[in-house]
Amino acid sequence: MTISEDRRIQRTRKALIDSLRELIFEKGYDDISIQDITDRANMGRATFYLHYGEKDDLLSDLLHNVVREFLDSTPDILKNQWTLQDTSALQKIFEFAGSQSDLFRVLILSHGSFTAERHLQSALRELITANLNSELEKGNLELVLPQEFIENYYSGALLALILWWLYSEMPYTPAEMAEMYRKVTVEGRTALLRPKTETASGEITPKSERLESSSDEPTEGNQTP
Repeated sequence: MTISEDRRIQRTRKALIDSLRELIFEKGYDDISIQDITDRANMGRATFYLHYGEKDDLLSDLLHNVVREFLDSTPDILKNQWTLQDTSALQKIFEFAGSQSDLFRVLILSHGSFTAERHLQSALRELITANLNSELEKGNLELVLPQEFIENYYSGALLALILWWLYSEMPYTPAEMAEMYRKVTVEGRTALLRPKTETASGEITPKSERLESSSDEPTEGNQTP
């Protein structure tokens, strides 16, 4: 593919994405047809199907661009340590959601909600993963639960909070939302990390052995008198 062909594809997709976004605000996502999109973009239906299989594929591209623009404009979020003590990164996330509130609120109430939520959670998980990995490396720490579980838990909880905030017409400022999120999560988060344990030979204790050891510890209900 030549550079000119690649640019032509980019222009075509941008025109389709822009058309979809305009139509979402005008008539809602569910009522938009492929014909509506191609008419707005001044293209034929055949051109649409050269690039996308269905309307949801175009929506995915639209949301991908929205999220990437946010991440590219705030690169420091990916570098910050995942301590949650500093709420600046969280505040930027809520500010971004607020700046796109009209788009997200329309999609939340449509059949495009699943696609929208999937892209948003994926972006949030990317942020959490980057910061979590940074903290694990810098602090010589390990997780006591599977990392995938933690990433999905925090990204899912944050997404649910953002959607509630938008649907409720943002009753709190981004700064207030960030601080409240920090307060309810920071104490629980500290229980997910611990210093790495080493054997006498200096090797890291296998996870299976650590789990067995923790399960063998007596509790109040099974202590031997």
